[in-house]
Amino acid sequence: MKRVFLLITVLVLVLSFAACGRQDETDYSEMDFYDEALGFAFNAPEGYDVDGPDGDGFIYVYATGKNIPLMMVKKYEGGYLLNDFKAQLRRSVTDSLGASFREEQHNNIGGKKVLVLKFTYQEDGYTVNDSRCIYESGGNFYVFTAKEVPSLGGNLNAELDYLMKSFIILE
Repeated sequence: MKRVFLLITVLVLVLSFAACGRQDETDYSEMDFYDEALGFAFNAPEGYDVDGPDGDGFIYVYATGKNIPLMMVKKYEGGYLLNDFKAQLRRSVTDSLGASFREEQHNNIGGKKVLVLKFTYQEDGYTVNDSRCIYESGGNFYVFTAKEVPSLGGNLNAELDYLMKSFIILE
């Protein structure tokens, strides 16, 4: 009886040490967007498709059957401090789109601390509310953009939250 107990104990210890330091590898390639070169993956909300990256590195998230990107994701390589990056992004949006800066918020989405910059501009006779969520990790900035047209209805808060909560940086 003592031998059986001793044998079981040794076997448990051997198996424990064999598993020690070994990590389960998750296959993120089944996610809606997966790109090893960019180093991240995410899922789109139900009813949305993903396309990209384009030549400028933007990944577009479309409502299924529509050709208008409602959300975008882009990785910016490090080398900036957050305040410098924020100022550059703010200048870029106001200059390129003629946008008016509305406000800045600090949020926590799915455990990720993000800085949100909100803009408004006119496009094709519609007022567009543009939100840029900046997430910093490993010296890189990941910008999640949502564009809403209030007069056409809809609110992308839940969809953008879903996308950002599923966002994984590949290790």
